[in-house]
Amino acid sequence: MKGIPPAGAPNEKYLRNSIRAYFEGEPGCDLRWISEIVRAAPVHARSILETGFSQYVSTEKYRDLLDRL
Repeated sequence: MKGIPPAGAPNEKYLRNSIRAYFEGEPGCDLRWISEIVRAAPVHARSILETGFSQYVSTEKYRDLLDRL
């Protein structure tokens, strides 16, 4: 999943898949990596995080990512 986002702001599918890769611990998909991706669309990324990844709400990874938004 690691890669460069499309030109302009990342689309919803790209953000969702990237956030999923971060939570699942895909190689190279650490906090620094996901922070660079969500920086392009923080409001959209926060919405996706809060609505699509609530199962991770009690994890440190979730809190760390939320702090970056």
